[in-house]
Amino acid sequence: PIFFQTRIFEEALLNKAISYKIVGGLKFYDRTEIKDIIAYLRIIYSQSDNLALERIINTPKRGVGPITFQEIVTTSKNNNIPFFATIQNKIAAHEFSAKTRAELDKLVTLLTEAQALRDTKSLLELAQYIIINSGYKEMLTSSKDPRAETKLENLQEFYTALEEFQNLEQFLEHISLINESTHIENNSLINIMTLHSAKGLEFE
Repeated sequence: PIFFQTRIFEEALLNKAISYKIVGGLKFYDRTEIKDIIAYLRIIYSQSDNLALERIINTPKRGVGPITFQEIVTTSKNNNIPFFATIQNKIAAHEFSAKTRAELDKLVTLLTEAQALRDTKSLLELAQYIIINSGYKEMLTSSKDPRAETKLENLQEFYTALEEFQNLEQFLEHISLINESTHIENNSLINIMTLHSAKGLEFE
């Protein structure tokens, strides 16, 4: 099913404050690949966003295992500084293995450079820069997962979505509103589904 096509319907319903649910699939902004890139954008917006960094620190794979990440968390808590700053400090102090240090140094450089591009690049260009230079696109194009092509299509639709926003701050505010709307319980929901999913179903 080509579920990326639901986005324009979802956006229209959100703009009208109309509750909805996706039948047989996920909402556009709930899809893994979209949440991953949003996490990259969040950490670019604020280096103190620990949850965002936790999500993308090993996506694509960078050799950061649970033990290494727990060391980052513990050091951050002990020094009361964000994960990003802790990683920078540990890289400088050569506290990671050589391979992990090299990979995390690339990540820090990528995020720092992307942050510097915020004022000169459009939001779309910023996202493209991240998706390509982080290795995320290569991870999907080289994947044998049959869902990889769909994920790439979703990212292409994500580009279209980003063209509607003037800057990163405006986009992240939009995402916050979407997240708030998902917690509103409403028994009267509009169902969005493919024709294939609707076959055989009965509705009032």
